[in-house]
Amino acid sequence: MSDESRLDRIEEKLDKLTDAIVAIARAEEKLVTLEKDRNLILERMEKMDARLAVLEADNNQGKGFGRLTVPFFTALIGGAVAFFFGKYR
Repeated sequence: MSDESRLDRIEEKLDKLTDAIVAIARAEEKLVTLEKDRNLILERMEKMDARLAVLEADNNQGKGFGRLTVPFFTALIGGAVAFFFGKYR
C-alpha cells in the first residue's frame, strides 16, 4: 500500500508540474504577442512622427509669403464686398 500511495503522490505532483508548465507556456505566448503589438505600435508612432515632421516643414515654408497674402486677400475681398453692398444698397 505504501508503494501505491507513493505512486499516487508522485502522479499528483506530476499533474501539478504539468499544469504549471502549461501555464508558463501560455504566459510566454501572451508575452510574445504583447511584444509584437508593442513593436507594431512603435513602428506606427515612428511613421506618424516622420509625417508630422514633414507637415511641420511644409508649414514653416509657407510662413514667409503666406503670412502676408492671406490677410491681404481677406482685406481685398472684404473691401470688395463692402463696396458692392455700399454701391447697390
